Amino acid sequence: MMRVWPTVDVLKTLYKADMLSARTKSEYEAARRVSDFEQKVGHLVRAFEFAISDEDLLDDARKGFQRGTLDLHKSTSSKAGTPVYEVRSRTGAAWRGAVICPDDGADAWLIYADRHDRFHSSGPNAIVEGLRSGALGPSQLDLRVRKMGIQRVAAQSLHQQVLDAVIDSLQEIAIGAKGSQISMPEKSEYKDAVIHVSVNKIVDQETDPTEAHEDLSTIRLKFLDSSMSYQTRSELIRLIAGFLQPDETMIESLYLRDFTLDILVTQAMIMQLLGLGKERTKGFEAIPPKPKVLHYGFKSLLTEAYVQGSAVQAVCGQWWVPIGDAQTHPDLPVCSKCEAEEPWAQAISNLKKSANPKS
Repeated sequence: MMRVWPTVDVLKTLYKADMLSARTKSEYEAARRVSDFEQKVGHLVRAFEFAISDEDLLDDARKGFQRGTLDLHKSTSSKAGTPVYEVRSRTGAAWRGAVICPDDGADAWLIYADRHDRFHSSGPNAIVEGLRSGALGPSQLDLRVRKMGIQRVAAQSLHQQVLDAVIDSLQEIAIGAKGSQISMPEKSEYKDAVIHVSVNKIVDQETDPTEAHEDLSTIRLKFLDSSMSYQTRSELIRLIAGFLQPDETMIESLYLRDFTLDILVTQAMIMQLLGLGKERTKGFEAIPPKPKVLHYGFKSLLTEAYVQGSAVQAVCGQWWVPIGDAQTHPDLPVCSKCEAEEPWAQAISNLKKSANPKS
């Protein structure tokens, strides 16, 4: 199926005309605000994703390709030397857009948008000149955002498979198993991860629903020895822990024989997980909660975690997802445990540097 992407310039045009949906607009504005390039691209990826779902011009283009009913703008196509298709906004303001299919044939792009009257008066010349000069894209930024968008869709599919496996494990325990091992998707980056799940108190027929919101259970995730990398483990911690319990204060990391996470959840939450089953995992994103304190950590790990959105272990031992620093959250206190351990962390850092002066 042909996918149709907007260019960043088209998003800019629709934004100025107040034609973007609320969530597309929010991500586009966030991309405009941040100075860090990787963060900017991340917001644009989500803006592209929402625009594909929400914006009328892109919806009309997608349906047109599916049905084989797209209108070829013959005069513009002839002058531009490439097929240019006209798409329409079917609701609200009367807008038109121009869609092309680049030589790679992989996807189509909405490269131009304007009001109906201007599209037909000045649009053809602007489209032809833009295509000839290369100004209408897709630009290198557009191509990068598309590539990351495709990777994001694949990651979401993989994450849903993992969370479905978590639900399966809880269901096995609910029908009598003492514990269960999460089955990781084959041929994925998580295939070597071995995680054992247990629950100290599972809901049953005698559970009183009226007390379920206050009655707590502990879900224990034990990461058994395997060839799983630190990065893989941190990604799984962010994903699974965020799914089961978004409040980080209810999650404790332990080093027993293996790395272990104890997650406090209410019986009501377990009921919900078992009742809704895999429907709950659809579209889930492990968005970290806003930080309440700032943690210390090794800079290399923090940078990687910040860019990739994975969990990292702070100096105090807690696993967290860094989503800001003293500049973005000037009002937050530093974790008291991290602050107490800072000299130790600095000593370790100095030791590493002395052992490897080039680092």
